[in-house]
Amino acid sequence: LEFRRVLFRSSDTLNTKLRSAQLVVTGKSHHLAMLDDGSLVGWGSNANGQITIPSAFQYQASNPEFQEQIIGLTAGDNHNVAISLSTDPDTGETSTKVRAWGDSSLGKLVLPAQLSAADTTPVYVAAGANHTIAYIQRIDPDTSEMTASIICWGNSCTNSVPAALKTIDTSRYTVAKIAAQGNHNAALMTDGSIIEWYTTGGVQQHDPAEGEVYTDIAVGNTFLLAMVATAPTDTPT
Repeated sequence: LEFRRVLFRSSDTLNTKLRSAQLVVTGKSHHLAMLDDGSLVGWGSNANGQITIPSAFQYQASNPEFQEQIIGLTAGDNHNVAISLSTDPDTGETSTKVRAWGDSSLGKLVLPAQLSAADTTPVYVAAGANHTIAYIQRIDPDTSEMTASIICWGNSCTNSVPAALKTIDTSRYTVAKIAAQGNHNAALMTDGSIIEWYTTGGVQQHDPAEGEVYTDIAVGNTFLLAMVATAPTDTPT
């Protein structure tokens, strides 16, 4: 807290707002914070519009109830991506959508059609330097069966996603978390394993030692960090 007061000492308004921050993400030279009222604030470089907050995420006193609630937020070098949940005021039905803003080069803001396909829900997003990965799920309206995949856009990364993640075997596992930094990506699977890849090529799967599971991940440009825990055992009945 003391560090935050010093860092934003020159901006009393920003400092006051950040006291209610619920989530903070950072890019190469900009930062975003989601406040407890659901709005976003940004500071740092705005050379590519990366802290020009979309109107859907700005607080308006005349309409304090946001039409879109942020449920996922990530920042790349000069772009941002958010997953939001919106409620139809007439029907009460909810739906999710993905918004991207900031630097538009290399297709970073060109959202894949899968994100808005019928019966598809974006669950997680993670941005690297010039690309974004997203974990999506689709429920078949006829069979109620779920299919899942990770997709990628920006910086010619479409074909870089490992085959095991393009079509996920949901009878074996789903995705618990995704992470990205630079050209580096990783997915933590619900069976406690990790799949790691680069948008420039190269895939590696990490299986935990016997009796252990990976429980969290973080990536840098060229390294992967993982938390490990003892695997749960069945309790005799």
